[in-house]
Amino acid sequence: MVTILQKNIEKPLGLFIDLDGTALSSNEIPNQNVLNSIKLAAEKIPVSLASGRMHEDVSHFARLFGLSYPQISDNGARILDPVSGHVLYEATICEIEAKRIVKKISLNSKLFFAGESGRLLTCVDDINLWEISAITVELRDRIEAHDWCNELSTDRVDGVVSVGSRGEWYANFTKRKINKGSAILKVAEYIEVDAKSLMAIGDGSNDLDMFKVVGTSVAMGQSIPEVKQKATFVTGSVGCDGLVDAINEFIL
Repeated sequence: MVTILQKNIEKPLGLFIDLDGTALSSNEIPNQNVLNSIKLAAEKIPVSLASGRMHEDVSHFARLFGLSYPQISDNGARILDPVSGHVLYEATICEIEAKRIVKKISLNSKLFFAGESGRLLTCVDDINLWEISAITVELRDRIEAHDWCNELSTDRVDGVVSVGSRGEWYANFTKRKINKGSAILKVAEYIEVDAKSLMAIGDGSNDLDMFKVVGTSVAMGQSIPEVKQKATFVTGSVGCDGLVDAINEFIL
């Protein structure tokens, strides 16, 4: 069920969908209802995933959903063509900042993953080019994730908190002013529509940047209060197929 917080919304000309906590629940596999719903939506309007996950994962799910328009990975630092696999856009963290973040990860023995030229890296010793699009660190809870973001964000790198499909907390780092919202603006140019004619659906703090640039935003039912307050609508939780309800309400 979708809670309408604002009326008179026109049908969107494009849809951006977060993965974890939106299309994916704790088992990280989309159920058949979600799969069918996204495929049906993609037959009517351009549909793109917008995720903090890296290139490989987003490519995989885009193919699974049968999507052909540009997809957003690395929290907005990469835009990719899911059909050819080509990178359409990439923004990298400067080497000095990347090394500073990785040093803190090493000192605190934290689990992390980073995108380096399309490769998914989980070991510091494997980083060699330092052409890193995004660094995501798994942390104990929301408070620790916010602390890491506040400490490591500078005038050259941004940090944003997100929550995974299993309820785990992350601090995500990208180049300054690079986020899901900035990537949506680039995709909007590609498909030649005004970003205000687009819809975004998500559940985490890193989805707020999407909500700022699109005309219609939908928060998942399990979202934190801040995300719900910023959304145009609130749908059901991921466990109750809230994404399906939203697509049925606004797209199909």
